[in-house]
Amino acid sequence: MSGGRISLDRWIGGILFLLTAVLFGPLTYWLARQTAYHQQLTHALLILGLAVAFLLTERRNRLSFHGAFDGLSAGLLMGSFLSLAVGTALKSFWWVIASYAMAGAAWGLYIFGPRGRRAIFSLSGALAAYVLLAALVQAADWPLRTMAGRYSQWVLDKLGIYTRLFIPPGDEARLILVAGSQAFEVAPECNGFGLIGASLLLSLLLVIYRRVALFDKVLCVVASLFLAVLFNVLRIISICLLAPHFPKHYHLMHEVVGNIFFWAGLASVWASVWYVGGGGGREEEDRDRGQKTEGGGEKGNC
Repeated sequence: MSGGRISLDRWIGGILFLLTAVLFGPLTYWLARQTAYHQQLTHALLILGLAVAFLLTERRNRLSFHGAFDGLSAGLLMGSFLSLAVGTALKSFWWVIASYAMAGAAWGLYIFGPRGRRAIFSLSGALAAYVLLAALVQAADWPLRTMAGRYSQWVLDKLGIYTRLFIPPGDEARLILVAGSQAFEVAPECNGFGLIGASLLLSLLLVIYRRVALFDKVLCVVASLFLAVLFNVLRIISICLLAPHFPKHYHLMHEVVGNIFFWAGLASVWASVWYVGGGGGREEEDRDRGQKTEGGGEKGNC
């Protein structure tokens, strides 16, 4: 490719990047504000950031700056603009989420080229899920708090501990769980949304990135949500059981137990996808290289 053509491609890329930044600037600003306001979203953002670092590190020997549009990346970018226009006209957030993910995938392919396609698609899928989580964080608060409180109450009852779950009169924004002689507020931070969101992003990243059958992909995502709810309930129960033993250090105990179950929950999600995917086989490179087996199909395991 001549130097003049490369220079032209860079100019076109720069103009399209500025156009993308202008069109998606309001959504990015809203997403940043939601993340700053809701602590639960920072957990999901942390996982997204760690996933980006992991995938870039894992494929560092195969990624280099591409800096050009091909048919796929150009089509995704134009599709993102069209989807944004449709979503704005119809006032449909679903179209906007799709447009945001397509724009992310288009620019990922522009930067890294087709050799990073699988990693880029997995990250763009997780990005779409993150935007959806940001949109649902407020609406999901009370249902998740109620579910966490009821499940925790049920388990504590089975352990022979007196429990009571109620809403204080005149304060419908609070949910109180009584366990034994102590009362605990099932606050928004206790609803498990942070762990649920982080687990969902992690499972989506893994199942999109790895070569796993469609049924197993769905199974992994559903299992990740179940595990997130389970570990959040276990966290609440553990705090209720340990609180009488740490009267002077309750807040420290609360944070330690919370972090233990958060990371244990994510580890269980990773392990479940690892198991369903067939273990730690090395990612095959034939699709990215365009190589085929003698039978015409792509070889390798997930």
